[in-house]
Amino acid sequence: MFILNQEQEYIVNEAVKWFYNSYEQIFQFDGPPGSGKSVVLNEIIKRLRLDPLHEIAAMAYIGSASLVMRMKGLLNAKTIHSTIYNVQPVNALDANGNIIMDTLLNVPIKVPKFTLVEHLPKEVRLIVIDEGYTVPLKMRPELEKFGIKILVCGDQGQLPPVNDLPAFLVNGKIYHLTQIMRQTGRDDIIYLTNRVREGLPLINGYYGNSLVIDRKDITDNMLLWADQVICCKNKTRDELNYKIRSMLGFNSDLPKYGEKLVCRKNNWLSGVKFDNGAELNLVNGLIGKVANNPDVSSYDGHLFSLDFVPDLVPNVSFRGTRVNYKHMISENNVRQSIRNNRYEFGDMFEYSYCITDHISQGMQWHKVLYIEEYIDPNIQRNLNVVGASRPDQQLIYVKM
Repeated sequence: MFILNQEQEYIVNEAVKWFYNSYEQIFQFDGPPGSGKSVVLNEIIKRLRLDPLHEIAAMAYIGSASLVMRMKGLLNAKTIHSTIYNVQPVNALDANGNIIMDTLLNVPIKVPKFTLVEHLPKEVRLIVIDEGYTVPLKMRPELEKFGIKILVCGDQGQLPPVNDLPAFLVNGKIYHLTQIMRQTGRDDIIYLTNRVREGLPLINGYYGNSLVIDRKDITDNMLLWADQVICCKNKTRDELNYKIRSMLGFNSDLPKYGEKLVCRKNNWLSGVKFDNGAELNLVNGLIGKVANNPDVSSYDGHLFSLDFVPDLVPNVSFRGTRVNYKHMISENNVRQSIRNNRYEFGDMFEYSYCITDHISQGMQWHKVLYIEEYIDPNIQRNLNVVGASRPDQQLIYVKM
């Protein structure tokens, strides 16, 4: 049986008192990797004696983070979008108001129309939000309007939302987990991550099973060794994806069977439902593999079809996914303009042998190679904390 330390026990007791005796709507706690956030969250839910499948609405802003919540016991966890919005398919229109057709399938392209739900199911007594620091501020009033108590956990060392401020873990009463728990196989990763968090230097060499090196010391074998390569810059990501694909013998425009991809634009209309009512959508940041060999027979000059299997749920397959070809093959600046163009359509993927920090949030791999790069002094430490904390077994940390 896991025994809570004094700090964890205090937060659990405070959360229970808040739920039953306080008029405050929101309870927030945070902590660095290894401090036991998930343990505390599960213990709070246990002591509240709530039914996780019916009385708790568990959610995260990032799709992959909601999947991780399910793996840690909150089996009905969803994204915030799919919980608090109704999504209806409507015909996609071009700049002249004409319906955009999928010329291969000869059907109209559909896009989502969002409507905020009036209320959550009447049996829901608690909203639980993980990775609270990643939730955009604009969503906070939409969550509060249901009048249901909200329990938030996360890490202020994570990256804030793009183009917005964090909704949670920045003001009001926040309880802090500070004591790092010993975790066999992860002690070296936690040690390195927290040195980065505190702005302390990393000396080259081995730390248990992990390694700190300079960029000039990266080898091809290291790139192939890693379950996931993570960097900070889009340019580096594209260069390494091209290099790793070439090392693996992939040189075609279209991805091949077994190749690693990441979804780069939310598609709330393409989803797979589970028996407990939860749904997995093709959301930005969902990483997986190609489960077929796309060819010209599935290509109409703009879209091509592929089967996509998410890494976190390998028994699920998005079959016949219609993918934007130009986005798939273009450089980063073109891909960004395509994603931001309301008249572009199709699901949008990139290769994911190497990904950026922003995409990696909420995910975990056994072996990670992280490349430190200078981006922005306001978030630089957050970038490095995210990259260093993604593995659960081994880390190669590459210094600038």
